[in-house]
Amino acid sequence: MAYAKNNSGIYAIINTSNGKRYVGSAVCLTKRIAQHKLNLNKEMHSNIILQNAWKKYGAGGFIFIVIERCPIDILLEREQHHIDIKADYNICPTAGNTLGMKHTPEARAKIVEAKKHLSPETYVRMSAAHKGKQVGDKNPNFGRKHTPEALAKIGAASLGRVTFSGKKHTEETKKKISARKIGVKLSDETRAKMSASHMGVKHSPEAAAKTAAALKGRKFSDEHRARIAAAAKGRKWSDGQREKRRLYSHSPETLAKMSISMKGKIPHNKGVSGAYRHSTETRAIMSIKIKAALAARRAAYAGYGG
Repeated sequence: MAYAKNNSGIYAIINTSNGKRYVGSAVCLTKRIAQHKLNLNKEMHSNIILQNAWKKYGAGGFIFIVIERCPIDILLEREQHHIDIKADYNICPTAGNTLGMKHTPEARAKIVEAKKHLSPETYVRMSAAHKGKQVGDKNPNFGRKHTPEALAKIGAASLGRVTFSGKKHTEETKKKISARKIGVKLSDETRAKMSASHMGVKHSPEAAAKTAAALKGRKFSDEHRARIAAAAKGRKWSDGQREKRRLYSHSPETLAKMSISMKGKIPHNKGVSGAYRHSTETRAIMSIKIKAALAARRAAYAGYGG
């Protein structure tokens, strides 16, 4: 869509039911107003106050007007003038944008406190309301790529930002996270995506050492063992996995540890007669494989007298 040039000015979105309004400025009024309508109708507007009012009164309850047209160099000055007169739906009282705007500690505390009292039903409704809203081609950034300059700015803005890296959840938080995940079943598609994302990923020696240290001395419950066994039942290895397994060998240190840990234990093929036996199907498969291996070996040595 082509937009007319020299179309800058101040606009307002007015609620015809109560007279409340949102004031803004734009280099191109036509384009900016069209973007407002699109975002409001898709329920993805950045101004939650205006969005809630739009949902309550409907699109027919608002009008879009141009308050005045003015040159670009005085846009913010004129926008501030009209905001000072009346701007009920504007989140920021200063003309321009909310970039760099920070909530006071008191405001942040109120936001956190308010979220603590949301019911499970509210969380479900919030999740349903946002589901699919900005996915794929519905996302405003769909198909767009950041320029090297934009990426540099994003990187610079992120420097010094406080993240969760290096922090640890409290025991209370861990229990809450665990409780929320109980009974949650992942779809086959989600499991496949998770598996694909981890395929070929190798942990660093440091990460492997940390994992080993965390698991050391840990004992699984009977229920957990049963779940692991059920998950592995019927699972088939790929040819690549079998080859890796065939070529894999334990280090001398690991073999020594295994030997020590097995001392005094009864091997699976000994002890009480009949207590440990392969199934008929397993024995048949093993027999076929052994015969095939022997036949291949004989063929390889054919003609060498042996």
